[in-house]
Amino acid sequence: MNNEIKIFPALVDDILIVPLSSAENEFLPPPYSTRGAVLALNALTGEIRWRFETTPEPFAPGGGISSGISFDPQRKLLFVGTGQNYQATPPYSPFTNSILALRYDTTNPNGSLVWHRQFSFGDIFNITSTGSVTNFDVLATPIVANVKKRCSKHRFSKLQLLLVADMRGIAYGLDRETGEIRWSTVLMRMDMVNSIKTFNGHHAYAKGIFYVAGMRPLNDNQPINPFLLGAKDSETDLFALDASSGKVIWKSEKIPGGTVVGLAVANGILYLSTSIGRISAFNAKNGNYLFLTQLSEPNIQDNIIATSLTVAEGTLFFATGFGAPPHNLAVRAWRPNSFS
Repeated sequence: MNNEIKIFPALVDDILIVPLSSAENEFLPPPYSTRGAVLALNALTGEIRWRFETTPEPFAPGGGISSGISFDPQRKLLFVGTGQNYQATPPYSPFTNSILALRYDTTNPNGSLVWHRQFSFGDIFNITSTGSVTNFDVLATPIVANVKKRCSKHRFSKLQLLLVADMRGIAYGLDRETGEIRWSTVLMRMDMVNSIKTFNGHHAYAKGIFYVAGMRPLNDNQPINPFLLGAKDSETDLFALDASSGKVIWKSEKIPGGTVVGLAVANGILYLSTSIGRISAFNAKNGNYLFLTQLSEPNIQDNIIATSLTVAEGTLFFATGFGAPPHNLAVRAWRPNSFS
């Protein structure tokens, strides 16, 4: 087993949730042995309370946890997104390319799966993949949202949704209780013919609007290397959706600047960061472009924005830099009025 932790663990109550994935399919040829899993540890002692595997025997290896973790404290549920199979050895797990809803307070040694929603079945990706390639992970952290839906002129209902988009370029509003699809919206259909093209989706939510950003190639015949953080061969499409229905409110297409790595909204401003050191700002309500900043460092690898964006008290926080010394790895704090 070559498990690794790609996503930060999360603490809830006295339980530490640890997502397990692998990069063996990105660097080594098959066969593979790694199986994605969610671990629940006693936060004080490190004792394993339970483990849920996404691709248990006899299913093909893979299914690494590729998204962050979100919680519904009322239901004691946690939600994570999973990745694809690593090799073409059927049978294939029903838990790859899925959202999993797990009961996090259980003492069941296998975890407690409440529901799952699989978006793509039998998807396979590894370093040897050529020709027609698919890579349809659920990559971004699902968002727990209580959304108002207008029933009549003066009446509203409240939808308890989980908002997510997969790497096919399809956004979903799922019922948090059952996993039922309340709505789905095709933003950018990626058919993956003769090139690696992924909708590397990132999410944000505020005031009933679900924001989704993803990369795509500059033209249909140009492949994207998904492992090159500083890729200049891609551009970003940005969408604002009515979270109650999935209807597109506005969109901004073909934003230059490499792979999208962060999306955050605060005080009516939507911030979008890309891998080559650009941060753009938009009016969150109507999509009007506000301003752009470009990080300026002597070495381009020091410019790379390597993490998502966090906003607190009017300040943006993010990390920059990629690679071993002498490259500079740094955490940065920017206030919007300091952008030029």
